[in-house]
Amino acid sequence: MAYFDHQRPELTLAEVAERSGMNKTTAYRLLNTLVMAGWLARSESNAYRPTMRVFQIGSVALASTNLPTEAKPVLRSLADRFGDTAYLMVPSGRNAVCIDAITGDSPVTVNAVAVGSSLPLHAAAGPVTMLAFVPGLLEEELSHDDREPFTPGTITDPEHLRSVVEKVREQGYAVSEGDFLSDVAAVAAPIFGSDGACVGTISLGGTVDRIRGARFDDIVAGVVAAGKDLTARLQGR
Repeated sequence: MAYFDHQRPELTLAEVAERSGMNKTTAYRLLNTLVMAGWLARSESNAYRPTMRVFQIGSVALASTNLPTEAKPVLRSLADRFGDTAYLMVPSGRNAVCIDAITGDSPVTVNAVAVGSSLPLHAAAGPVTMLAFVPGLLEEELSHDDREPFTPGTITDPEHLRSVVEKVREQGYAVSEGDFLSDVAAVAAPIFGSDGACVGTISLGGTVDRIRGARFDDIVAGVVAAGKDLTARLQGR
């Protein structure tokens, strides 16, 4: 499993054999065992990728890491600067789980998303950011066809979702507006751990008029900077 990373979320049999030093017969047997056990899946191009089972285990283990501790001051700074709610989310199965949230001084808050809330991956900025940066997560999500339309703005079409995720990868952050909760918008950025893999997202959410108003560019810059700050903390820089 160590041969997969955020730069190469899928590997062919030949690539696994080359990276591991095993011959192709041995590598094939090992890969086939991992597929049958549910740890790997084969893509249409016959490449192998980790399944969500790997990330489910990772999200459980996350509670024992320093992510929540390192994130606390970054969340507080983001919430204090803009007055809205800053969220820390991690992947868990086909969902994103909010493991911390700090509210700013805005008189209007989003009470529907709180610590412990589980959001679908196809809606809201934090979850969509995970689709863009967690290896194999997008293909896993697109293998299902039961995405719920929470609002008229929810993306359920697989090709539309893929194009949105590709844009998020290109620009390095996600913006959502009314796709999970009506009149709510958010901006999210990825967080990368010490091994370079995406371990979660940091985001700022609030009413559409507050997030998408005159401060929008500043909010985007602030959230992206917060993601980079937290990544640097986790990577010891």
